[in-house]
Amino acid sequence: MMFLERIYTKILETFFYLLYHQFAWAYDSVANIVSLGQWKNWVYCILPYISGNKILELGFGPGYLQMKLVQGRYPQVIGVDSSPYMSRLATRRMLKENRILKLSIAYAQALPFPNEYFQQVVSTFPSEYVTDPKTIAEVKRVLSPYGQWIILPGIWITGKSIPDRFLRALFNITNQTPNTIGKFMPIYQQAGFEVEINLVHSSTWKCEIIRCVKN
Repeated sequence: MMFLERIYTKILETFFYLLYHQFAWAYDSVANIVSLGQWKNWVYCILPYISGNKILELGFGPGYLQMKLVQGRYPQVIGVDSSPYMSRLATRRMLKENRILKLSIAYAQALPFPNEYFQQVVSTFPSEYVTDPKTIAEVKRVLSPYGQWIILPGIWITGKSIPDRFLRALFNITNQTPNTIGKFMPIYQQAGFEVEINLVHSSTWKCEIIRCVKN
């Protein structure tokens, strides 16, 4: 049984890796289909929690949130992602909208920015790198005193319709739904952050917003 679970996990990891890299051209379509057209709305849940003059988006993906942040007239917005494929996708999207982005290709465990540079770091639907001790240390390094790391780790489908039930089952099967609310809270507290959990609700889903404040 454990052998089959390992194979299944490996298949999922390979699928998501390819979707985020070589098959990034299909990311928008897949995200739209598996979310029943709600993916952008889920990402935008984090917007009310974003403030400050210098903001880093950790894992900008296809650039949905980057676009919103640039449109929001924040003084300085920078995005970092390890996937050059996603960087090209986000860049093309911004050029179509005549927007200028500051994007960097780098790993979260080795951020190419000075100490205490950002007032906020933002992550939406990140993979396991957000709990990597090296990532956490790097985020703390680039955050200014009392700076915040705002994380949207996942979504829970709560609707009762047949499409919602299908989506809930799909997310559970693919491990895209966090097991419990506050699952990551102890990890960030142990790293020295002051942690606050907020829940955003709609009629068919809810999401968790984690606010980690650098002491």
